[in-house]
Amino acid sequence: MESKKANSRKKAIEKFPEEVQLMVNKPDQEKTPYDKQIEYLVERQVGNDLAGIKIDKLMGADKVIVDEAVAALKASEALKPKPLPVAFVATDTGEKAPPTKMISRRGGEQIVEPGFLTLLEPDDIDIKPLTEIASTGRRTALANWITRPDNPLSTRVIVNRVWQYHFGRGLVSSSSDFGKLGEKPSHPQLLDSLAHEFVVHGWDIKWLHRTIMQSATYRQTARLAPSTLALKMDPENRWLWRMNPMRLDAEQARDTMLAVSGELNLTMGGQGEEAARPRRTIYTRKIRNSQDDFLHSFDSPPGFQSVAKRDATTTALQSLLMVNGEWPLQRAHSMAASLLSKKLSPELMVSRAYELCYARPPSATELNLAVTFIKQQESMLISEQPVMPTPSSPLVDAKSFFGTHPLSVSKVIAFRPGSEYEKLKVVSNSVEKDEFTVEAIVYLDSLYPDASVRTIVSRWNNDKASKGWAFGVTSALSKYQPNNLIMQLCGDDFQGSVIYEVVASDLRIALKTPYYVAAVVSNHPQQNQKFGGTVKFYTRNLSDPEAKMESVTVQHPVVGGYANAQRSLMIGGREQDTRSLWDGVISRTVLSSGLLVEEQLLAAQAKSSPRCIFDAQSETLANTSEPKYQWEKKVATGNDAASAASLEALADFCHALMNSNEFLYLQ
Repeated sequence: MESKKANSRKKAIEKFPEEVQLMVNKPDQEKTPYDKQIEYLVERQVGNDLAGIKIDKLMGADKVIVDEAVAALKASEALKPKPLPVAFVATDTGEKAPPTKMISRRGGEQIVEPGFLTLLEPDDIDIKPLTEIASTGRRTALANWITRPDNPLSTRVIVNRVWQYHFGRGLVSSSSDFGKLGEKPSHPQLLDSLAHEFVVHGWDIKWLHRTIMQSATYRQTARLAPSTLALKMDPENRWLWRMNPMRLDAEQARDTMLAVSGELNLTMGGQGEEAARPRRTIYTRKIRNSQDDFLHSFDSPPGFQSVAKRDATTTALQSLLMVNGEWPLQRAHSMAASLLSKKLSPELMVSRAYELCYARPPSATELNLAVTFIKQQESMLISEQPVMPTPSSPLVDAKSFFGTHPLSVSKVIAFRPGSEYEKLKVVSNSVEKDEFTVEAIVYLDSLYPDASVRTIVSRWNNDKASKGWAFGVTSALSKYQPNNLIMQLCGDDFQGSVIYEVVASDLRIALKTPYYVAAVVSNHPQQNQKFGGTVKFYTRNLSDPEAKMESVTVQHPVVGGYANAQRSLMIGGREQDTRSLWDGVISRTVLSSGLLVEEQLLAAQAKSSPRCIFDAQSETLANTSEPKYQWEKKVATGNDAASAASLEALADFCHALMNSNEFLYLQ
């Protein structure tokens, strides 16, 4: 086996140019630092090639050795630790560094030696190699110079950045430029004093924060009315005669909303998670080409370059997101549900909400106005919300919806938004691949009055930064026109970034009409595509015996990743989302791995595919075998109009607090 690896390595190296082969094959003692750099890059590629060797193709004595080793390892599989996270690190190839050359326009070369800013350190530097770790010592020399107590630059930069964090603007406004073209400090003596004391206190960042925050300057209010003299002498508040109002950073705003809603997960450490999870934002994955909507709207840096100072814009998109966005609305509902669970009086709930959002109790006027608002909202919601009868079962007679069509069964599953039968969760360990076929026999009663989607089946939580898919029908105000059968895909593009794509069929699903619908999802591009795949849609009107199958193939740019095993498979809705519910009945839902052709579909009255992952219908709904099903219930169901109205009214109040300046700004 070792000889096979050696031969494979030799063949892989022979693919490189001859000059590269000579550098790699030199004896170690003859290799220059540049040779070692090239060797490292070659070994990375060769190692990846060798990693592709499959042990299941081994034969003879090699196979026996590998099988015995694998069997021995299985006995201790439970003790195997989780893989360590991968990090990019820099290291030297030895004690001698490769030369850095500067080539002039005339063709001459000049060797550039390491050094510091000549203005601060005009003399040559003495760099001693670190023999114990085979390093040139250059980075150690740089680190020692930066942290020298008498370095006039580094300590002032640190102090200025911390000051900028607390006041919105540094003592030197150009925090990344202390040179001739930068701004002069507004308080040079203060900058020098803080830098000196910072070194005296052992470079203690906590001491620096504490000193600034305990100062009389920091403890001023932003609500101070400016005098005529102040507006004349310092209209920009450069000399800090009052506090500058500062909006919370994007990360602070997100974490604060999760904290007041009672959802924030304070677990320290671990791998990064998607923005849909209630972890602190510092643990949220940063996807450059598919940023989280909330963080992006509140000026979070894009992630592909550092920024010296955060922007703090005020835009219409922020207001629209805070007022109408699904994520802020969910936080308000969670906060309201948490307050209701404590069974407090309206006055105590309002007081608690003020303490959570503003860190202060409400005034008497604020308390009376808030309680009155909540009661008025509750009364209005109760009057507008019809009392829905409690359904005894989600299974109803199929004849009134599907007649005696051969694709129908005796009972169908009725999905009623606002009841305890809103959406059905499929409890199964089986997961489809990125190429799958989903089919359903449906009857839709109504559309949403806005652009929301009536979902038939999904494996998604409606977060465009979270991978998944959803199959459904558009509503009244959709830009894809209403009654349009669509597939929503959230997965990887050809560069590995998460993208969201709506694949619209332009096949219309009429209301109060039985239909067969299907989508065959592929991630293989057609001949005229460079990347992505296709979705082939099928529909048939089951109320018309003469109706033929309609089909259309639509291209999409998503290359895969939307079959997300971390998301639950839902029928009639989506995970963690309420504005996506099916209103009507579903006779049957089938999900199959692979791409089925028309002859294999239910509409052709074919039996379930051998690649079928689940087949949900009334006969199997109560089946205890794999898969199992369970209904997802609301926090407060529509059966109790008063309870639902109380939650919605309190959520409206909590939502108003989260949209206030006092919540989003430091004043």
